[in-house]
Amino acid sequence: MTGSEYRAAREALGLTQMQSAVQLGVTVGTIQRRESGRVPVTDRARREIVRLIESLGGASPAQTAPRRENPDTTVTGVEGSILAVLAPDGSFIDEIAARCRLSISEVLGALTMMELKGIVRQFSGKRFAPR
Repeated sequence: MTGSEYRAAREALGLTQMQSAVQLGVTVGTIQRRESGRVPVTDRARREIVRLIESLGGASPAQTAPRRENPDTTVTGVEGSILAVLAPDGSFIDEIAARCRLSISEVLGALTMMELKGIVRQFSGKRFAPR
């Protein structure tokens, strides 16, 4: 698998480099180095991306078609609380935590999962808004 094929597989899932790094348990830098070809995509890395594709309901890299959202849009209680306080133009993490009476780490974890599910989007400055 080339770096270009690795990138195409990630993009076919509709994931950002950050989202795929979180899903794969690696750094964004690792994803960038693989995609740019600065480091080879090892057999292990290829297996990881194939496993991710399969876990998100996709096909193998040779069969991937562009997808924009993860079909899992089930919202947990914490995610529902966060959605209820998000401003359409974006809310900062500390505002969300205060309004929901949650810790920053709880909010960050939930927002990461919500972004992966395609429920929220992130703006510069760590502002989040509903999709």
